[in-house]
Formats: sequence, C-alpha cells, structure tokens
Amino acid sequence: MSNEDNPDNPVFFTKSEIENFKEDLSLDLSDEQLESRIGEEIQIAEVLVDVVENTPPGVPAEVYHNFAVFADKKNPTALIISGEYEEHYFRIPRPKDYSSIEHTLQEIIQERQIADDLEQDWQEHRQWTEQNHNND
Repeated sequence: MSNEDNPDNPVFFTKSEIENFKEDLSLDLSDEQLESRIGEEIQIAEVLVDVVENTPPGVPAEVYHNFAVFADKKNPTALIISGEYEEHYFRIPRPKDYSSIEHTLQEIIQERQIADDLEQDWQEHRQWTEQNHNND
C-alpha cells in the first residue's frame, strides 16, 4: 500500500493490524456486508469456466465469465469479487501481483465445479440407494 500524498511512500501496518486483517478475511460476511465494503474497481478478470464439446462451427468451445475485482474498503489485504453470473460476492486475499488474480479465480471456479459435481453424484447415489432399498 502507499500513502495517498506520496504514491512512492509505502504504508506499513503493525503486526496486530495485520492479524486483525487476517481475522477479518476469515469471516463469512453476508452479501450486504460485502457490498457495503466495495471500494474502487481494480480490474475485470476474464476466467475460463467451461469447455463445451461438439460446438457448432464458429462457436468457441471455451466459455469465459467476467469477474469484477474490487478493493475492500475496510481491509486492505482483501479483494471483493463479483461475477457476472455469480449469486453472491466473495473475497480473496489481495495478491502481491495482480496478474495472478485470473489464475486464482480460475482455481476457485474449478474447485466449486468439482464440489458441485461431487454433491450431484452423492445426491444421485443417495436416490439410487433409496430406490433400491424401497424396491427390496
């Protein structure tokens, strides 16, 4: 971070302040709370969210979504993310290099998709088990 009066002058935080920021980042805040903390828009990150098989000619197989990346007004170590198809805001730690944001978001989206797939498989398995149990 830098001082507004002199952008080349870094601002340092105490150990206690950094611990408070880390603790704040671990809180599960509501959408309303996150929305109230949205600061300056830093960038729009374009993230690959799916690869579609057998697309018609001229239609790209890759599906990208845009994610708006905002500063967190109350926590300089956090970024608030809003996706164009996301139902909720979420936060990530502020990286030292903003070029890594798209990669970080890509990993989060992949982890969510894997978790959703596992949940769907579990639900299908549970339904199948219940049906077989009822048929016995």
